[in-house]
Amino acid sequence: MIGLRRHTVEVVEYEAAWASLAVDACREARALAGDIIVDLQHVGCTAVPGLAAKPILDIAAGFISVEAMPELIQRWTAGGFIYRGDNGGEGGHLFVTESAPGIRTVHLHAVRYSGSQWCNYLAFRDLLRNNAVIREKYADLKQELARNFGQDRASYTKSKRTFIVEALRGVVACMGNRPSDDQLEIDRLVKAFFAAFTNKNGVEPSVRRIYELFIPEGVVVKAVGQPPEVYSVRGFVEPREQLLSSGALTEFEEVELAARTHIVGNIAQRYCVYQKTGVHGGQRFETKGAKVLQFVRTPDGWRLSAVAWDDEREGLLIPDEVG
Repeated sequence: MIGLRRHTVEVVEYEAAWASLAVDACREARALAGDIIVDLQHVGCTAVPGLAAKPILDIAAGFISVEAMPELIQRWTAGGFIYRGDNGGEGGHLFVTESAPGIRTVHLHAVRYSGSQWCNYLAFRDLLRNNAVIREKYADLKQELARNFGQDRASYTKSKRTFIVEALRGVVACMGNRPSDDQLEIDRLVKAFFAAFTNKNGVEPSVRRIYELFIPEGVVVKAVGQPPEVYSVRGFVEPREQLLSSGALTEFEEVELAARTHIVGNIAQRYCVYQKTGVHGGQRFETKGAKVLQFVRTPDGWRLSAVAWDDEREGLLIPDEVG
């Protein structure tokens, strides 16, 4: 079940389907926004397995340039999102979807990617996921507030604020959680990697750009079957360039759905869940997979050193979100 009438409050039991619904909402928002949005994350209580929540999905959308906001508003409203204005420090620019007039299903919060609101959204979600004591206390508080403010969502939300602020004081300060220049560079590198294979809607694939993204000694591993297939960068690029330009594989696109990056000194690793769609041999396909990407810092900036992937199949279920 997803959807709740405006201004009202109802806290319901967690549903596993919320995760896949959030992935769909993120995919739709990303397709409309293009490069204006750097990242989208499922946040709020519906993103915390086992936690009761209002049946509305909260999505944080991180942007870099505030000057692009008019274009983002135009794209999202043209795509069916309803713009509810700029709430400033209380949730950023709010866009919503409705299943019927007044029945909200998604709250999409556009906030600065390097800002404190973005960091707070992720930090509180991760705290609830990883700390059972705080999660249980928050669940009890929400149930109590739902009983007291069932027809007054503004008061319900305001009454949670003190708990959230106090809880966040126990984790790393939000300023410390801001994406660093390294994180932003790696994000751009990953976007370029996925985009290199796209030939959807007549886009010319740029597979040769992969050479620029890797160190010359880079390795690519396809772990879908056994034994794993190990490629040099050239051995990986050449057959895929032929496949994407010959007409055998059309309308192809890979999209990163969720990711987590760890950076230590001059090395970094990113685990991500992704989806790929296309038409191969006249047959349309859609599948999900997981990638591990490794990076090294070079004099010319961050570069890929290795990529390995596996795809969902019978006996292997790829989760919609990263932990």
